[in-house]
Amino acid sequence: MEYICLYFLVIIIGIIYLNKNNINIIRLIFLILILFSGCRYYIGVDYPMYMKIFFFIKNNINDYEVLRLEKGYYFLVKFIVSINGTQQLTFLVIAFFTNYLIYKNIKKESSDILMSTLIYFLVGAYYSAGFNLIRQVMAISIFFYSIIFIKQKKIIKYFLFVIVGSLFHKSCIVLLPLYWILNLKYNRFIKIILISITVNFNFLLPKAYEILGYGQYTILEYEATTSFITLSLFFILALLIEIFSNRIFLDNVSKNINFFTILLVLSIFLNKKNFPTMNQVFIRMSSYFTFYYIILIPQLLGYLTKKYSKVIKFLFFICISILYFKTFLLQLPTYKYNFILFEF
Repeated sequence: MEYICLYFLVIIIGIIYLNKNNINIIRLIFLILILFSGCRYYIGVDYPMYMKIFFFIKNNINDYEVLRLEKGYYFLVKFIVSINGTQQLTFLVIAFFTNYLIYKNIKKESSDILMSTLIYFLVGAYYSAGFNLIRQVMAISIFFYSIIFIKQKKIIKYFLFVIVGSLFHKSCIVLLPLYWILNLKYNRFIKIILISITVNFNFLLPKAYEILGYGQYTILEYEATTSFITLSLFFILALLIEIFSNRIFLDNVSKNINFFTILLVLSIFLNKKNFPTMNQVFIRMSSYFTFYYIILIPQLLGYLTKKYSKVIKFLFFICISILYFKTFLLQLPTYKYNFILFEF
């Protein structure tokens, strides 16, 4: 019931924004999303693990989970413990910074702020991902915001943001070379070569693992922690953006983000049967790219609705609404809340 109420509350506020065109209304939506995420209680696969980590850090127990923890999250918890805060306060702080950075980038880059906000809220790979992948979504939001520095060619700011992101999830550090990779220009011939390399690489990957002595990983039964329905939607949208990239006036960095998303999603599809164990790596890394579709999709929809019909935008809204209910009603447990932020 709470998920349904959240849906209609956000949609009603969105309709008010259409009439008033006041950015404070979008801020209200994000405030609601912060509170709903930050005050959730035992929702999310990793929730019990984070409760355990908080207990260990609070009591100075050097458990394996604590020792392998990224320092950014570790010191955040240490600070919250020092002010008598609870793990619930940690969730709320993470929810605030994650949603704040996403809001700031939407405001800065989106051609349709409301549509970007609705995409972020309704598509399961975005807002609800923060219920589970807490540290990585924090890192993703930092990288998402830092993309503007690649476009502005501010290398020091970009590097600083990515390094800070890696303090919450180690995978973020491998994104440092993107400053150069995304600023390059790739013509059609080079893109065909890169697609060919990607396909052959993924077909040869299981054999490479066997040669290196890790052949056992290629036969493990593994279910990827992603929705292939959502992934298929991303792939179709990415192909459309590639086709219409010049007509929707994408800058070079945005074009490259879209193209490399195509390569990553293609790798995931190829490995679904070929080498499913490897998909966890590809899915984790593709998340950094797919978040940028919060910005790219409204640009595509703007072109398609102007060129063909406004019905396209409405049908897209219906599709992502279905994804919302599929994620929140069918995959998440009954919503419970906890407002205990400090121990007295």
